Amino acid sequence: MGMLARKKSRSGSAQGGRSSCQAGCCSIGNKLLEDDKAAVAALESRSYTPILDEPYRWNSWAAPKNASGQLDHHAALTGDDLREFVNQRLFPYLKGFKQRASGPNTIEYKIGEIFSELSNKISSGYNLREIIDGLDGLRLRSQAEKHELSMLYEEKIKRMGNAGLNGGEHYTPRPLIRAIVQVVNPITGETVYDPAVGSAGFLCEAFEFMRKGGASGAELSTADLDTLQTRTFTGKEKKKPRLCDRDQEHDPARHRSTEDHPRQHAHREP
Repeated sequence: MGMLARKKSRSGSAQGGRSSCQAGCCSIGNKLLEDDKAAVAALESRSYTPILDEPYRWNSWAAPKNASGQLDHHAALTGDDLREFVNQRLFPYLKGFKQRASGPNTIEYKIGEIFSELSNKISSGYNLREIIDGLDGLRLRSQAEKHELSMLYEEKIKRMGNAGLNGGEHYTPRPLIRAIVQVVNPITGETVYDPAVGSAGFLCEAFEFMRKGGASGAELSTADLDTLQTRTFTGKEKKKPRLCDRDQEHDPARHRSTEDHPRQHAHREP
């Protein structure tokens, strides 16, 4: 079941705000990846083999700590050294997971797929250091804390979209997303696909709707939950080719209404 409605094409401007969001999200993902997996393994009393090699773990390159648990400023990269590490070593390493993965349903494949679409837009290693230091101080243990961070990110996207035609993102409010999900009424066993993922609002709300039993509110079985978590959701981030600044100034499409952009409408396959 494809499930996307009125997802509009993106503009390529507002690079400062978007770049900061992108850098922040990449860093948060790197920070949470090992922490969450290690915590789950500890709760289940089983050994855990880190996904990332030692040099690419958060506490190695981003936030090495001294004996007192504080940031070790002598070991932490900054400036040109940090930028070069991220651009020339970290991102290529993470992109390579896609080729090294055993299959598309593995976390390794997903890491590689995500980072194959990304590049570091923060040209200053000192600015990147400030972003990392701020993120390292965030507490992101509970689901409520992670949800709050997600809401902050979406609020940033919404403001960028409200800035104008080339404000960065065209944001779909969550109440509207929930209404669309309820109308489409996806059920366990169907596939939910978003061809223009953006911040994944449609996929997240579809997951919550289905996890709670959909329109019927029926309790899901363990098998249903496994299907929901591993074989239900897929998406693609469609990117609009960006014009150089000089071409944008003379591009008539830049001044058209967003109503001219093609739309995807909700539908269900037979």
